[in-house]
Amino acid sequence: MNSERHRIKVVSIFFVLIVAALLLIASAVFWRGDGSITVATQKTDSPLATAKPSNGTLVPAASPIATQAASKTLAPTCLPQTPTQVYQIHEKYDNSNPEVTFKGKPLLVIGDSNTDERNPQNIVNTMRLDHFTCIGCSANELAVQALSKDSLMKQLESGRYIGVIFIAGSTNPQEGTKNLVELFECLKIKKVELFGLTSFVPGHVDKKIEQDWRMYIEQINKVIREYSGTRVLDMQSKVEAKNDPWQGPWETSRIGLNNEQDGNHYNDKGLAALRQEIIKWIANMR
Repeated sequence: MNSERHRIKVVSIFFVLIVAALLLIASAVFWRGDGSITVATQKTDSPLATAKPSNGTLVPAASPIATQAASKTLAPTCLPQTPTQVYQIHEKYDNSNPEVTFKGKPLLVIGDSNTDERNPQNIVNTMRLDHFTCIGCSANELAVQALSKDSLMKQLESGRYIGVIFIAGSTNPQEGTKNLVELFECLKIKKVELFGLTSFVPGHVDKKIEQDWRMYIEQINKVIREYSGTRVLDMQSKVEAKNDPWQGPWETSRIGLNNEQDGNHYNDKGLAALRQEIIKWIANMR
């Protein structure tokens, strides 16, 4: 009997010891020293949601939408053009003591054959003006040729020229103004001012198409005026000063045009008067 009680007592003690050991183990695994439960879970951050730099600080990853939006805020650029026709181009950018400047900086002429350097009496020679000339170009085609020339674009980007004197429009005005507008917008982007000369109806235009040509030239002059603002020289009113389309008395009127050919170009007398007009125009400008 005593032996049976002793055996039960030993088993009970052994059972208590096992239970105590289990409680100690459980306490070590599931309980911290302050008595709070430790939750053994782990959160994995998605690499698409966050990025972790070397200092351990979580930062948001770049959003594809934000990246696209940033790309759309880039500075505007000039629209390049691809000419479909070949024209003779004259370029000079040596800035050799020009006769006129504005605010101490030179002006660049962009023009048609009325700025042909091959004529010693042309204003680009007598006034020593740097120039980009397209022989035989309409105003619209001149814009195409100008926008396609890296050499000219680099000059406009250089900041050396405060403005462009634009002389064109009386040749093939029916070609419109789409590219002309793009050229003038390009000047705005490059922060180059426009000094525009209005164009005129050629002296020898066929009477059958004179009304249409006048309408086209008015459209060109409207664009020139809009983009030039106060910096416009109205050569149209001077060249077309009198009712008689063939014998205007002013030296840059019809007498000042090359009437023995197409009545579309200034002759030497007209070029001399044009030079004086430009000198007065720039001198009175603020």
